Amino acid sequence: MTPSTSTPRAMLDDIKETLEKEKVKLTPEVEKYTRSHLRTIQDKLADDEDITEGDLAFIKKVKMWIFMPEELREKYPDIENMEESDEVRDSEKRKLSLQQWLDLSHMAEADGKEKEWIDNTFKFNGGQIICDENLNFRCCKAIHTIPDGLIVGGDFDLFGTSLKTIPQGLSVGEYFDLGNCTSLTSLPDGLEFRKELDLRGCTSLGTLPGGLRIGGYLFLMGCTSLTSLPDDMEVEGTLHLSENLNEQVRQDARRLEQEGKIGKIEYRN
Repeated sequence: MTPSTSTPRAMLDDIKETLEKEKVKLTPEVEKYTRSHLRTIQDKLADDEDITEGDLAFIKKVKMWIFMPEELREKYPDIENMEESDEVRDSEKRKLSLQQWLDLSHMAEADGKEKEWIDNTFKFNGGQIICDENLNFRCCKAIHTIPDGLIVGGDFDLFGTSLKTIPQGLSVGEYFDLGNCTSLTSLPDGLEFRKELDLRGCTSLGTLPGGLRIGGYLFLMGCTSLTSLPDDMEVEGTLHLSENLNEQVRQDARRLEQEGKIGKIEYRN
């Protein structure tokens, strides 16, 4: 679930839609908190009255709680207590979502780094998390999530980590290494990388996303669960395959090469 920023009316509509679609259950504390304010705001909107800063802050707080993953809602069953937590204060200070901040904190902790490392390494720009240098979490099995909005200017090494997927909007400027991420099952649509993407040994990866664009090399050796390649995939450089891949994958690769969507194909062990 990804909250959008819009008018108060649209924000309330987002809350209602998410409650119904995701079957989010309000805790008694949150239900009491929303009931005390919601009717007043709805009446103001119906009468075209001005919404106050306090009204808008209330909507944002409720929306923040609604859009959190279930495990976080369980951790913070009371919005007022959630507001007073160190995690929420830390995330708001950096203009990040609570989930983004917790993911960053987990990455630091998993790699044995202090919290200060986060501020020394990343810049925060309204929900974007920017690192101009290389990030190396190679073989760090405790890494199982990375935050959305992450932009890495250099190499990003996640070889051998426990990632199951990566978020939408990830940007890596140089070499992106997901090799031997054997828990990785999917990638989001529309991924684009200017340089290399290494997926060798990702044995649980069943499909590649639509709209995948690689400016350099793509390594798929040992991706034994792959059953096909998307028709709109483009690799400007070399697609590296292994002989033990599904025959359909190899046929798709040859066809894409003939169509000019793949620079060339090489088979490697």
